[in-house]
Amino acid sequence: MRKLVGVALAAGLLASLAACSSTPTPYASCTSTGNATLVTAAGALGADPQATFPTPLVAKNAELSILVKGDGRQVTPDEGVQLTLSIYDAATGAAIQTKSGGPLTGLGVRLFVTDGAFPFTAAMSCATEGSRVISTGTAEQLFGSDAIGLDPKSSLVVVSDITSAFLGKANGADQIPQAGYPAVVLAPNGRPGITFPAGPIPGGLGAVALKQGNGTVVKEGDRVIANMTGVVWGAKKTFLSTWDSNAPSSLTAQEIAPDGTGLPAGLAKAVIGQKVGSQLLVVVSGADSYPAGQAPTGVADGDTLVFVFDILGIG
Repeated sequence: MRKLVGVALAAGLLASLAACSSTPTPYASCTSTGNATLVTAAGALGADPQATFPTPLVAKNAELSILVKGDGRQVTPDEGVQLTLSIYDAATGAAIQTKSGGPLTGLGVRLFVTDGAFPFTAAMSCATEGSRVISTGTAEQLFGSDAIGLDPKSSLVVVSDITSAFLGKANGADQIPQAGYPAVVLAPNGRPGITFPAGPIPGGLGAVALKQGNGTVVKEGDRVIANMTGVVWGAKKTFLSTWDSNAPSSLTAQEIAPDGTGLPAGLAKAVIGQKVGSQLLVVVSGADSYPAGQAPTGVADGDTLVFVFDILGIG
């Protein structure tokens, strides 16, 4: 029995696989074929899969097998998934720990299933929540040209246990823009662009919904999966953006705690009570902003801050 080794994918807990239309999906269909069908895994879902397969297993093409069909809902290509990811050397059967320059995330990662930087995620849209998906192929075929520090021509076996799915972008009903607030326009992938009105900053601004979702209600203390953009009022550059790293964040719906977890008070108040699928436009300043000494680089005392916050899931 092989002991599973943790996998480092990218900086931060949420590894993003944002869409890149120029990257072809490696799977012609969702039919289980080829070497992927030779892999078995007897371990519990979400734990060490205890994968076994004949070695050397030569994976010349990207192939997949749905080893366990979950009874949850179908994952759609524009969503993300939370999964346990395990990577094996197809030549030897040994579990692999990869290095990518980011912190070790452990076994649990979240990612988008669109065809993007890591093409193996196309397999996720063949599955349902609760599924175990086997992907085989070369490191380059499955994880892109940089192959996350591996020999791009090496053959791999990847076991992906899908525990849940979350939105790729806010999908709530559009709301009427409010006077005095910055204007927000969205790229096709949901990334916001912010334009500020001329003149002095209006008084009395707080939080408004740009999109009103109908999913689960966020409670205080929940871990919220979110895309977030932060910009100082009137600035041309963001001081914070999950979109820059193509990685949504997992954030605690509470005011910033002594250990640094949480959100600025005004943003936390706006998020708590909202529903998954919502997109919020939040203006904060003064006591509702960051505590003294905890503001990100680019934020000065007295700045008025604007956040666009997409609530993608809870988990």
